[in-house]
Amino acid sequence: MVPFTTTPVDKPRAVTIDGERRESDPATLAVQSVEVSQEPDVAPRLLPAKVLQNDAEAIAAAHELAASAQINAANRDRQRALP
Repeated sequence: MVPFTTTPVDKPRAVTIDGERRESDPATLAVQSVEVSQEPDVAPRLLPAKVLQNDAEAIAAAHELAASAQINAANRDRQRALP
């Protein structure tokens, strides 16, 4: 087992050797930025959205959704893909 010490991120310490600044010195750290797409990762709708009024409509909608998920289900299972 190798002993090690950690330094809290919010309290960086400057390490100097022979007057030379090291990477742990906050004055020498470079800032990196990453651009991220703001578009949400949304799948296309398979069925139109509608407000269900009662249990019978909910059950019918569940059967309709199950029927659409059943298409190519065996292939998706083999590929471990989501419907």
